[in-house]
Amino acid sequence: MTRARFGLVLAALCGAGLAAYLVVDTGAQAVLAALRAAGWATLAAVSLAHLAPMLLRGVGWRMLFGPEAHVGWIGFIWARWVREAVDNILPILPVSGVLAGMRVLSARGETRAGASAVVDLTAELLGQAAFGLLGLALLLAIMPDDPRVLWAALGLAIITIAVLGFLAAQLGGLFRFLGRAIDWAWRRREADARQETHGSRADVFHDHIQGFYRHRGRFTGSVMAHFLGWTASAMEVWLALWLMGSGLAVTQALAIESLIFALRSASFFVPWSAGIQESGYVVIGAIFGLSPEIALAVSLLKRGRDLVLGIPVVLAWQVGEGHGMLKRWAGQTLVDLDNDRN
Repeated sequence: MTRARFGLVLAALCGAGLAAYLVVDTGAQAVLAALRAAGWATLAAVSLAHLAPMLLRGVGWRMLFGPEAHVGWIGFIWARWVREAVDNILPILPVSGVLAGMRVLSARGETRAGASAVVDLTAELLGQAAFGLLGLALLLAIMPDDPRVLWAALGLAIITIAVLGFLAAQLGGLFRFLGRAIDWAWRRREADARQETHGSRADVFHDHIQGFYRHRGRFTGSVMAHFLGWTASAMEVWLALWLMGSGLAVTQALAIESLIFALRSASFFVPWSAGIQESGYVVIGAIFGLSPEIALAVSLLKRGRDLVLGIPVVLAWQVGEGHGMLKRWAGQTLVDLDNDRN
């Protein structure tokens, strides 16, 4: 096992241990009672409600291409669904979902899938930063004198600066620099006619990224779509609490979710954000009067939603990948047989 994979496993185990401790400390019976009160109907409602942000995020990805896309709107929504499902079910790497989404688009003939995934991720992070600032403004309006607001503001400021730095690095040629460094380290620079004419793969990748950013209207539209997606995700928690009889105001739900999403982003290296999400709901929910058992029940409902929506998609994606590999193998076999006859 590599050190990186060992680190991911260790982080996941520590997070799961923290989540288990919170459940035991709160009282497993109390948490189970809150889940039973929510029932299967609440899980189904939250799962259905999550289709709205999923749709908006797929639309945001597709908007980057304009009329030049080789894949339709449904294809991008499916790619986004696969991406999120892999992140929630099989987080082998922090970017496993992004790679899976790229694979879906590439298999359908989208040659700029990789570059678009980077730009879409940036648009999503900017949309999340905007949503976080909205949540912070609501938090200031609800409890302006609470000292915890200052810590929330500091954390969101750090995340926002990091996202803007990532955007600036891309515009400055980050991926071209990294690609050339890898080419040099692995000594894999190709010198065929195509490479000499069109430059290295890193240069092509960089040019594709810059091409997306040159269409500022499309990129801005993508950021807005992701912002709406984050807002729609927050409404799932409001719906769950309302169905559980512990309803909060919409503004309170938005404030809670903006801080939870910020925590999840900051802990991207922990698979499933195990323990981070649960502790976040307990601590942040307490600010708005949520009991620990209700806060943990909401977090577990979201875990259940991820399983309900994620497992069938991952299985369907794997079946599709296997079918595609079989077709390619059969086609290559026919070509080889034809060559042998000749």
